[in-house]
Amino acid sequence: MLYNLNLTNQNLTNNNQILLGKLNPSNQSTVFTIGARDAEDTNNKEKIKNKLSNFTWKEIPESWKSFIENSFDIFMDLHNNQVLIENDFTNDKTNLLNNYSKEYREKIEIEKQNNLNDDDKKMFNEFYCIFQLYEILYLNENINNNISDLLSKWLTENFYSITTNDEKILKSSNPLKEKEDWNLLLKCILNINKYKIKALTILQKYCLNNSLFNKNSVFEKLVEVINSMPNVIDYPKYEEYKKSWIRWQSKVKIIFKESNYMVPSNINFNFDIESYYIESIVSSSDSWKQTIVSIIYFNLPEIKISDIKSLFVYCKDCKDSMDSTLLDSILVSLFKEDLSTCVTLCTKYNFWWLATHLADMMTYHYKFEGLKDYDCDLASWFKINYADSLGLQNDNWEIALGYISTCPDNIKESLKTELINHIPLNSEVKVKKLIQNCKKYNLKNVIIDIHKTLGMKEYNKGNYGEAIKHYMEINDSYRISFICNILMTQYIEKGDLSQLNFIDSINQKTLYNSKINFLARYKQFHELYKKKQYSKAGSLLIQLLTSEIAPKAFWSIILVDAIPLLESEQIIFNSSNTYELMRCLEEITTSHRRNEYLEALSKKVKTEQELEELINVIRIALVRNIARTNALML
Repeated sequence: MLYNLNLTNQNLTNNNQILLGKLNPSNQSTVFTIGARDAEDTNNKEKIKNKLSNFTWKEIPESWKSFIENSFDIFMDLHNNQVLIENDFTNDKTNLLNNYSKEYREKIEIEKQNNLNDDDKKMFNEFYCIFQLYEILYLNENINNNISDLLSKWLTENFYSITTNDEKILKSSNPLKEKEDWNLLLKCILNINKYKIKALTILQKYCLNNSLFNKNSVFEKLVEVINSMPNVIDYPKYEEYKKSWIRWQSKVKIIFKESNYMVPSNINFNFDIESYYIESIVSSSDSWKQTIVSIIYFNLPEIKISDIKSLFVYCKDCKDSMDSTLLDSILVSLFKEDLSTCVTLCTKYNFWWLATHLADMMTYHYKFEGLKDYDCDLASWFKINYADSLGLQNDNWEIALGYISTCPDNIKESLKTELINHIPLNSEVKVKKLIQNCKKYNLKNVIIDIHKTLGMKEYNKGNYGEAIKHYMEINDSYRISFICNILMTQYIEKGDLSQLNFIDSINQKTLYNSKINFLARYKQFHELYKKKQYSKAGSLLIQLLTSEIAPKAFWSIILVDAIPLLESEQIIFNSSNTYELMRCLEEITTSHRRNEYLEALSKKVKTEQELEELINVIRIALVRNIARTNALML
């Protein structure tokens, strides 16, 4: 499943080259070496670089996105179906799986109608053919549906359609003059289930042109037996059809053996085939598929699937080989009930879709062996590889997560984590979707990693508010406090509160961190002050100090902020509040940690003398306010 590589393994080995690949998880880079590495290359990066060959998973076309999404919906619906979750394989399960198979084929059919290139159209045609055969052989929903009838329809639908040249012969008023005319009649007889009317049309035209319509005419007899050939869909009960079929075959044999007319050699094969002579069927068929299906249809209509493999002895001399193409090999493995080989061969297509969905359906009635080096079975391994091949292409990561979620419990969490860790966090919408999916799949550690990554990204860009929002989501108190200190320092140095706008967008109930709580209230103080709501601003300032929400290292700044309120015409602080402000000032100026507590204020002045002068300004404002409040009480 490796692409964009124009070298063979032998080329790489001979040239002692290195493979640089983009593989799992999620199409990420990996390096593989072939052959020994030259010692002289160890410290020569340029020389090593020249020996690199790039290869990746094949890129999935954007035009397939709808097919991938629609088939994923079917896949998830199948896995959520409670009837299928039960252990016993019942008829109800068979019918359900048959319906899901039909849904898959419907999506394949729709994709076939799109503007695909020839290779892709061929691939989807083969997907349809394989799924249909699997459905017939293993998910036959109606025991009254003769498997021979279904196989005959499968064969004609996928391999023996009427060509443009065939149509010309059918429209001819005088057919059966050329060899190709007789070949078409043979084709119609072998596939009588679908082309009965066409066979009759050819024979009737031939009889009319050659005045052969009389009761002793072999052609008339042949038309008669074809006309009277029973069809399973015309019988409500299979037993009735079976009896009618036996009577019809006996009639064919009797007509063929009657001696009152001679059967021409060029029409002899028709009676041989309809009289279920296997040798005639084998010699008349042009493929092993035609041989198998025609033997079943004309000779063994009640055959069991387990007995079909015995018919392949008749295919050894067929014109085409049973392994001439990938499709042939897959179909043979289905007929022979070798399901492990079947799905393994399906991985040879340039798209893991078929192997993944076919193996997934098979797990409900067939147990795949566990893989020796992995903690999963073959079907799960295909799902993992399909998810990896989807990877990050066309933003299919949500779908990839869905497939991984159906893998065994012991591996799916690590696989989902690995996938998500490689998804670029390049948009807010994608991040929200990622976190939603992580919650859906209970990937708590991944949510933490995402917010840590985004928090650090915003921090490095200087978007401290956005960084705090991410760290709040994961209760990372250390980083929240660290950035809050930076914001307080930023305000002290520049008077900038713009980065506190993030507080408006968070739930107030999440203000559990004391430093965020302080910043939120301090921001509110400035907003009230700007709105000239001085009384409310003053009350809030007192609360910040008395509740000790404000760190002591910031008290000096708050006291400076109080000066305009202390000096305002309106008395904002009563005597009790003013004494509280005095207490705070004395506590930080007389403490043995004075330098630490006044460090913030020191940044607003140039010298120690200016610092003392600023402290005295605060003292004077407090004393004046005490005097004003006392005077008011007299």
